Amino acid sequence: MLTEPVPDLQGRIGWAGGEAIADARTYLSYFRLTHDNRVLMGSASGDYRRAENTLRQYFPQLGDIKVAARWEGAIDVSSDRLPVIGTVPGSRVHYAAGFTGNGVGPSWLVGKTLASLALGQPVRSPLLAARAPSLPHEPLRSVGASVVRRALLAIDDAETAGRPPPRWAGAIRRVPELLGLRVASR
Repeated sequence: MLTEPVPDLQGRIGWAGGEAIADARTYLSYFRLTHDNRVLMGSASGDYRRAENTLRQYFPQLGDIKVAARWEGAIDVSSDRLPVIGTVPGSRVHYAAGFTGNGVGPSWLVGKTLASLALGQPVRSPLLAARAPSLPHEPLRSVGASVVRRALLAIDDAETAGRPPPRWAGAIRRVPELLGLRVASR
């Protein structure tokens, strides 16, 4: 989302250097300034209402500033937040997936790795996919993902509020590990 311009942004919150900011939540939120003093916010929570609540919670000084634009959509992210590189078995088709918008560094590394694969050069990288994780069939896959997502959000919310996470959420957070799926969470 993008706020309306905030002419006195530095005076309100002291954000003078234009640094990019990100929190450490599992469903992280990240912020940066635009050239016209708007706050641009992204959220991995997948819900712009939740994202706006986080913006207001982190920056209560902007409570009177309206949100000028909102957008949402799917992103390509792997469960452990690392890119996955591989080759379609029995082919010369190489692929990379799981980027989370982390910029030039990962893109450069993955590009070099894909180029080496395409040229038939030996490649040793922990990002090479041994195999895709085995997941349950639908509808269990979608239901399970939704339940795990709710648990991770409940943990994020509790920790942000200074409360211990609910026990049910902690137990559910571990379910993907039992299926052999690495999930990036704290």
